[in-house]
Amino acid sequence: MIFLDNDACIALLKGKEGIKQLLDQNNEAIAITTPSLLEISCGIKYYEQKGLQKKDEQEIFT
Repeated sequence: MIFLDNDACIALLKGKEGIKQLLDQNNEAIAITTPSLLEISCGIKYYEQKGLQKKDEQEIFT
């Protein structure tokens, strides 16, 4: 299981540039690798394309 703090979640929602900004600001803000963030991002986009609602997404990622 991967745990993200609030800053990491916001960065993830902003995409690649948001992740880069987070890493530039504080290298210890997240304790997972960029590929993991990208995998999660791809997963979110996949489920958005499938039309799942927010509630369903939360169940998938918790």
